[in-house]
Amino acid sequence: MILRRIPTLTAVLLAVIASCPVSAAEAASDINPCEQLNAKQVKYPTNGAGRVTFAIAEAYNDSRVVVTSCVKNATGYDQEWQATGHTGSSGFGRPGLIQDDSLLTPTGSFTLTEAFGRENPGTKLQYRTLNPNSRWGADGPNHNQYFEGQSTSRNDENLWEMMKSGDYEQAAVINYNRPPDMTPTANASYAIFLHVGKAATWGCIATDLNTVTRLLRTAVPGDRMVMGVNSEIFGTSAARPIVPPPTVQSPVPPPMVLLAPLALGAALCIWLARSRSRRTTAPGSTRRRTVPKGEPPAPH
Repeated sequence: MILRRIPTLTAVLLAVIASCPVSAAEAASDINPCEQLNAKQVKYPTNGAGRVTFAIAEAYNDSRVVVTSCVKNATGYDQEWQATGHTGSSGFGRPGLIQDDSLLTPTGSFTLTEAFGRENPGTKLQYRTLNPNSRWGADGPNHNQYFEGQSTSRNDENLWEMMKSGDYEQAAVINYNRPPDMTPTANASYAIFLHVGKAATWGCIATDLNTVTRLLRTAVPGDRMVMGVNSEIFGTSAARPIVPPPTVQSPVPPPMVLLAPLALGAALCIWLARSRSRRTTAPGSTRRRTVPKGEPPAPH
């Protein structure tokens, strides 16, 4: 009897494995941002930038992103590299300004013109080597810009301390709510960077050190970051179809002979999830603007 059921058991086991959740990188693998850029399916302007880096999440409230670099050639854009990362712990905000301490990452297309960190890796962006007096202004005359000296606001960021913790070992400034892209607006979030980190942030894009360093080494002023959820950034042809939920039916208890493969399938799902986590989690450390799991966010 058991032998006759082997094909059925195999089908059940395969179905369970197929239902295992996938990582953000795997979920977005069917969308190539560089191809969408060539097909003019990007909704936000890139102004012919030599490099365009995308940070794309699958949905609002999802803090996981796929970061893709596209380099311009004679006929269009080619993919240069791809990595995984994180947004603010609340995911991407809707287009427009976002509020301070909302834990949202802004949506849009922004230039890269400045960077900072422990030591210049060879970037052509304006680079500042951090020192104990390095700060980023939260408001007042230093609002959303680098300065050196004593903080004038309790919300100013101490860049030196964050560098020592690992998060600002290297960072690129994303020109949200600051020149040359925007006129600064108070209480509309500030200090939006691409920096080192392995967890959700207060609003920045965080990824591994190698990825940030690689971006800086090739970046020139005017390169762009395009960031947001898949459906907002790309044209309708790139969006995945919405699959209607299945009809709810009364559950039928499975025969006892099917319980073993179901348990084995669940164990395989856990193993696959842990394996993916080991492969995709980037080295780095959390910072003050990173939200510790299970704890309320602290003020800036």
